[in-house]
Amino acid sequence: MKIPYSWLCDFAPFQSLESEEAESTPSPKLAQLLTDALNDLGLVVEGVEWIGAGLGQVVVAQVLEINDIAGADKVRRVIVQADEGKPLQIVCGAFNFQVGSKVPLAKIGAVLPGDFLISKRKMRGVESNGMLCSPIELGLGNDKSGLMILPDDLEVGSKISDALGIVPDVVFDLAIENNRPDANCVIGVARDLAAWFKIEFQEPEIPRLKTVSPESSQFLSGVAVLCPDECDRLLVARYQSVDPAPTREIVARRLHLAGMRTVSPIVDISNYLMIELGQPTHPYDADALAGGTISVRLARKGESLVTLDGANRVLGLPDVRGRESTDVVIVDGDDNLVGLAGIMGGEESEITSSTRNIILELAHFQPMAIARSSKRLGLRSEASARFERGVDPAIIEVAIARFSEMLGMQPVEIVEIATTSAVDKREIDLRISRVNEILGININANEISSKLIPIGFGVQSDADGILKISVPTNRPDVEREIDVIEEVARHVGYRTIEKVRPYSKLTGALKPAQRVRRLLGSLAVGLGFYETWCATLLAHGEQERFGDSGPFLEVENPLAQEESVLRRSLMPGLVRALRFNVNRKEDAARFFELGKVFSVFDGEITETERAAFLLALPDDDVKSAMAVFSKIKDYFSLEGLSLINRYEVETEKRGVFDSDVFRESWCGLHPTRSAFLVAKGAVVGQVGEIDRLALAESGIELERPVGYLELDFSRFLNAMAPPHFVKPISQFPSAEVDLAFEVPDPISAWDVERVLANEVGDNVVAVRLFDVFRGGLLQPGHRSLAYTVVMAAMDRTLSEADIGAIRAKCISAVETRFGAKLRS
Repeated sequence: MKIPYSWLCDFAPFQSLESEEAESTPSPKLAQLLTDALNDLGLVVEGVEWIGAGLGQVVVAQVLEINDIAGADKVRRVIVQADEGKPLQIVCGAFNFQVGSKVPLAKIGAVLPGDFLISKRKMRGVESNGMLCSPIELGLGNDKSGLMILPDDLEVGSKISDALGIVPDVVFDLAIENNRPDANCVIGVARDLAAWFKIEFQEPEIPRLKTVSPESSQFLSGVAVLCPDECDRLLVARYQSVDPAPTREIVARRLHLAGMRTVSPIVDISNYLMIELGQPTHPYDADALAGGTISVRLARKGESLVTLDGANRVLGLPDVRGRESTDVVIVDGDDNLVGLAGIMGGEESEITSSTRNIILELAHFQPMAIARSSKRLGLRSEASARFERGVDPAIIEVAIARFSEMLGMQPVEIVEIATTSAVDKREIDLRISRVNEILGININANEISSKLIPIGFGVQSDADGILKISVPTNRPDVEREIDVIEEVARHVGYRTIEKVRPYSKLTGALKPAQRVRRLLGSLAVGLGFYETWCATLLAHGEQERFGDSGPFLEVENPLAQEESVLRRSLMPGLVRALRFNVNRKEDAARFFELGKVFSVFDGEITETERAAFLLALPDDDVKSAMAVFSKIKDYFSLEGLSLINRYEVETEKRGVFDSDVFRESWCGLHPTRSAFLVAKGAVVGQVGEIDRLALAESGIELERPVGYLELDFSRFLNAMAPPHFVKPISQFPSAEVDLAFEVPDPISAWDVERVLANEVGDNVVAVRLFDVFRGGLLQPGHRSLAYTVVMAAMDRTLSEADIGAIRAKCISAVETRFGAKLRS
């Protein structure tokens, strides 16, 4: 929100902070003082803009001659007349003017915005006695393409600030948080600042308006509120034979500085009051309203309204959560829609230059009703931004009085409809001891009162160190004792409150899943992976490239319409990251991601977490992906895992996979160079090489394979072995034997290793696979797996007989379990 300093001074004498005779424009010192105060009050200053600064020695000049300079093609010699004296020679690089043009001239000694000093200079051997200026150099616009061309009727030699009517000012650009609805207007900011500096604040008096009920009305008998839960206060005023004067210069200037354009005198007054008081008002052309009256009701399902922005809005529909509509509308005497309450008016009743009779609507709407309509319709306005946060219901009288004052006439009639609770003040008990306990300070009742009363709170002392706090109607955000304590803290000053490090006897700790996530990430980094964050939303057809046929979930209101489908796998995002790098000649990389995926089955949406690893170094392939998984398996002591060939699953669709593989998007890998990881009857993940065709369709042309591993994180956790004590290492020498088995291809090397390590006896301390061989004298469909079995005992050195017995048990266990045979 942009607020000019001059507007703040309408409500408090901030210029007196410098001196009693200070100028209307603050000095840099005062501007910094106000900036610091606003930041301390929680009204964060995002920028300070100086308007009309540095223009004291910038005058209107007329171009008399334009000549080329020998050897220069980017600058020219220009002769200008700036006053009654001798013409001046200027070297200029702009080309958008001609002889006779009037342009701004910064004289020698002028200091332009940005502390840019103008001095006499020589360019290309030609002396330049000043500078002709563009709008951006004067701080009067963003155009830097050429000189600022001035109107022909301006007097040569006059100061540009006088000629253009530029009044110096300072604009503070504030970031107003949602919990400060009172600061969404000039008066609210001025009140806070005046209280901070302990200077007098000019609080507007609430006038006593002469209002009538609809039943007693002569002109507005049809006014009604048919949805009191959504609109608890409504004032409607009628102005007749209106002939407004043109928008005053000060009003137009302040609206421009606040970031709003001027429209017409009546609309400008309405916008001015919204920024000044925080109360949106809506004027209607009374002659365009059936019956010359308005009412407030809820929209019916399917009703439509063309709003002022020209869009046709369909109203009365439920929101994305299925909740019933709370679209509040304004209707005329024939129940025709003429406005979307609290958000935007209708096109047909818009104020025009021919409007002579006005119906002015001032209301107090419930914040959530306006917020839900604004969000569902995707329509946000300055009015809705204020109603969503909460508007002061007691400021309506001030707003209507100010509107009448600025319009220069009084309404012929004002109708009021209000509930008794609309302007009731909330009462809160404030314990002085609690204030001191929370803030860590020592403050008494008088000091608390001195902080709260200037910002509109009522304070009454009570027994036992309790204060009765009356919350002003402009602070709907203050609901509890802690909210009042926050107000005390703001005006005491957060910088003056000593910082205290929180202390607790309880110490925090990571949950098991959190700890595993961190360990998994650290292990991945150690294996040469870069962590990535990929988008959760993908484009239509992006997942189908990887063989995923859905069903897919699509969001109704995506940030980008081309990315609206929730991902079912992490693979598309990682492939995107690889493509981004390949396109920039960085095709050797490893990426990993921990993220959520989404699936739907029988109408039930499931959100699960996965970990994925993409391997694209020059030597990476399915073996590299397997090696990474082996590291993960050993590091986290995974148990009960089996490898099952993808081709076998997808052709036979056997067993448990019907409910997992095809529903959960375990796809995208090469059909014969990949496998599923299975434990306890469920798919834990997949490992292999990404299908070359899928990579090509994704825009990646590589001559080498890309390895890939993806794991279901929750099933990964379930596969981890329970905590156990580490066995001590034997102090006696170990023995090693090598065993080579002829094993059917479907049998996993891990299964054989697990049997050797866990089912033979405690004397087997390690098993390592060191060779895989196919062909030769082996049977078709079989391969040779060769293991080194390490044996040791804790109490002795194993004898030849002991080693032979253990060797025999190993052979028997593998042959019995897998139908394998020992190779001679």
